[in-house]
Amino acid sequence: MDLGYSLLSQFGGIEMRKVSCLLISVLLLLVMSGCSSERELERTAFVLTMGIDKGEDGNLDVVFRVAIPRSMDIRAGGETTTLQETTKPITITARSISEAISLASTNVERKLDFRHLRIVLFGEELAREGLVFHQIDTLERNPEFRRTTYMLLTEGPAREIFLSTRPVLERSVSRYVDGIMQNMREQGYSRPITLHEFVSEIETYHVDPVLPMLKNNPMVLTEKSDSKIKPMPEAEYKQREAGKTEPGGKTTESLTRSGGNPSEFIGIGIFHQGKLMDKWSGWEANAYNLLRDTYHRAIWTFDDPIGKYTYAVELSKSRSPEVNIHWQDETPQISVDLYLDGDLLSLQSLEPYVNPDGLATIENNAATIIEKEVLQVIAKAQGMKIDPFFLSRYVRMHMTYIQDLQALNWREEFSRAQVNVHVNVKIRRPGLRIQPAKEFEYIGGQ
Repeated sequence: MDLGYSLLSQFGGIEMRKVSCLLISVLLLLVMSGCSSERELERTAFVLTMGIDKGEDGNLDVVFRVAIPRSMDIRAGGETTTLQETTKPITITARSISEAISLASTNVERKLDFRHLRIVLFGEELAREGLVFHQIDTLERNPEFRRTTYMLLTEGPAREIFLSTRPVLERSVSRYVDGIMQNMREQGYSRPITLHEFVSEIETYHVDPVLPMLKNNPMVLTEKSDSKIKPMPEAEYKQREAGKTEPGGKTTESLTRSGGNPSEFIGIGIFHQGKLMDKWSGWEANAYNLLRDTYHRAIWTFDDPIGKYTYAVELSKSRSPEVNIHWQDETPQISVDLYLDGDLLSLQSLEPYVNPDGLATIENNAATIIEKEVLQVIAKAQGMKIDPFFLSRYVRMHMTYIQDLQALNWREEFSRAQVNVHVNVKIRRPGLRIQPAKEFEYIGGQ
């Protein structure tokens, strides 16, 4: 009897525990069901992009682009085709980003939500006065701002970019931003930066952070009429084109073009001690990417060795840069080796370069030009005593203690360093044509 009672008690205890666990699970489902934050989708206004400018009397001009969900739904019967029809801009003047968010909520029917924010624009005046870093705290502290949000620097007020942007194809802000950033990586004229990457560079010793540049093209802006772009006549375009001899992207000036989106994503802004120090062109951004090891691929156009025409090569990074730094008589000696593989895209001169000697000729020519571009960018940084390339990372790996890294006066050392750059270019593929077609009558001059 005692044994039977004991077994019955044990089985009864097990069943009671099962029932208790089941009841607790049901209670948890009842308590945790629904939206604990009380944010229903129908009560949420998603902010897709945000711009921050310096306002009057120390205030900020903050502009939000809020999504209109129904206009983006094809099934809703809408026929919207532009970004302006799927979003609404709202500008608020306030003392901080957080205050601007709360004030903007007074005229929006739903609660502003930043979990789908794709991009933040900072005005140039804000950056010149060193106020960008002071706004980063809000973006880091508020959990709604994701670390994958892209950050850009605008030439002029960010609000002007908001009001004039006209995407060529996309009506979705997310697709528009993702497409632009992908092109930025593939063309090399700038460098896409996320909030996480920018903050990481701010918190790293001996590196000056950068932001990609965004500006409006004045020629295209003159073509805008009634929120649409109407390309200018041929005669007017030729008149505006006259006198511009520099290739596109070589300087910080806007491109010579007509039609398309007025916005141009080209060049980078260099920061030092919180302030915008300089703006570099698209060509300089390409050289920067090579040294910073953020280079992926880009199309390079070089003057032909015969001196009259050009040839184009798409160059990809074959391996990371090799950098060696040592001191000789207290003078830093820096040697940089860059490795690029290329696809031949065009040969205007129609010279038969696709042979061992010919390929070596244009490879060496390309390497020499790239070396010159890289050395010019390095000299520019040395003159300003900045290092956006983060070359100090090749020094700190030989240091045992963090105190040694902190005590290193790297920018001063870098400013007087002797730098040697060697570029190795290999053209792997000539394209679908081996040698250019020969027109004998043309070549013979008859």
